Amino acid sequence: MCGLVTIVLPPSQFVQVPILHAMADALAHRGPDGFGYAAVEPASGKVQQWVNEQPEVSLGGVLFGHRRLSIIDLTRCGHQPMVSDDGNHVLAYNGEIYNFVELRAELAQLGHRFHGRSDTEVLLKAYEEWGTAAFNRFNGMFAFTLWDGRRKVLLAVRDRFGLKPLYVAQVDEAYIFASEIKSLLRYPGAFRGFNRDKVSAYLTHCLVDDDRDTLF
Repeated sequence: MCGLVTIVLPPSQFVQVPILHAMADALAHRGPDGFGYAAVEPASGKVQQWVNEQPEVSLGGVLFGHRRLSIIDLTRCGHQPMVSDDGNHVLAYNGEIYNFVELRAELAQLGHRFHGRSDTEVLLKAYEEWGTAAFNRFNGMFAFTLWDGRRKVLLAVRDRFGLKPLYVAQVDEAYIFASEIKSLLRYPGAFRGFNRDKVSAYLTHCLVDDDRDTLF
């Protein structure tokens, strides 16, 4: 399955690194095979990655956490968050692109070189080549966050039918994304009580996913 966490912080706001780790740990059941983290400084474009070693106590900018379920590429070449060769793009991805082999061949003909066999790397290279138009080429189920260092924007994307989950919450001026709500709730201030109308609808009709709202 894989699980992802992404935090977009306003300038001069920081998050304690253990909070990011705790949010990713809440998704450990989705990705027991590996984990990783990354932090981007939007102004400078600097990208910091780590696995076990502890970085600075608190970080700002755009933060990523990932729990990996290794299926297509079992090597370190499929490790996430994945950073492009030029350091401009950072990707945290959950899903499967069924036509990634065909896309990989097309991208190779266009001059792209690959380090591994994962569809994650194909997604990243496809964005580098075609921008957001690449998403129309994907046949699969997916949810991902992608930092574009050239445009200085974060893209949060789901497949057309929403088969892969991606939840978002706004806490003050920070935006947080995660594969499951339990991960979001580990961010300080994210829990603000329950959505009484949704709780009532669930208890009455067992419906929880028929619109954009959640139980929180």
